[in-house]
Amino acid sequence: MNCEILRTLYVKANGEILCNDDQGEQVVLGIPDYESDSLGIDSLFANRHYDHIRASFANGVVPWPGICEKCAFLRRLEAFSGDLLSTRVIQKIQFESSLSCALRCPSCSNKTQLEIRGGPVHFPLEWMSNLLAELSFYSYTVQLIEFCGQGEPLNHPQFNQLLALTRQLMPNTPIRVITNGNHSFEAKIGSELVHEMLVSIDGATQESYVKYRVNGQIEKAFAFLRDSVRMLIPRGGRVVWKYILLTSNDSQDELIKAQEIAHEIGVSRLWFVHGHGDMKSTKHSFDNPLSVPVGSAPPSGVTQEVL
Repeated sequence: MNCEILRTLYVKANGEILCNDDQGEQVVLGIPDYESDSLGIDSLFANRHYDHIRASFANGVVPWPGICEKCAFLRRLEAFSGDLLSTRVIQKIQFESSLSCALRCPSCSNKTQLEIRGGPVHFPLEWMSNLLAELSFYSYTVQLIEFCGQGEPLNHPQFNQLLALTRQLMPNTPIRVITNGNHSFEAKIGSELVHEMLVSIDGATQESYVKYRVNGQIEKAFAFLRDSVRMLIPRGGRVVWKYILLTSNDSQDELIKAQEIAHEIGVSRLWFVHGHGDMKSTKHSFDNPLSVPVGSAPPSGVTQEVL
């Protein structure tokens, strides 16, 4: 039995390091002392919560009964391995740079978390500097840094500075940003290199898009997508359009239109993803895989995949 939690870090905007379960992120594994000269990273990774996870997997049981069994990251048949404390290899750090978001997607926990969570809404630059510097000082290898979370990462008022700081302290680590794209690329990214930009646009028209991405503007998101392609792909970056399949956007005409737009913009990948919750598509599911005729050969550079 195994899980990615012993190979990854999920750092929330308020500094908490959570177990990245997809059942509500209910378990806090620790909080580094961001204000200290030493955050105590090694001590944190050896605390009672991490020890409990190691011991549980070693004994073939889940660490958090009632949570782990429902979590998509649990690997029941995978051998226990990859402890970041012993290998000093972190496959991925996920930073929730901001809990703030202007959109009100029906299935998102953002509003609830803003009400119940304490601490900063935006991850402080100083904390980022201290955390990455300590990981580097103690010879941790970080294979990927991903800006994501329960808010909109680009809502961080100093996001471009956050990117620049990350590149300065971890120059060899690829950076991925997951965003709804309702921002100015120039203001938030500018000349900073993002190795993979994943833009969530769930629809090909404003009418269908806004039914889930409440308050969102699809033309603003498409402008961000175009700027991402123009600024990142020539420098070796990838731009992914993530399209969640919902009852509001799953018609054949709309899916064909999405492919045409993706081809026109020149994205690296168009990624159709199964939805969850009350609005998930019933036309396209794991039991009924997506199959969209395009009228001719699929556009070059655009893949049609379902996760």
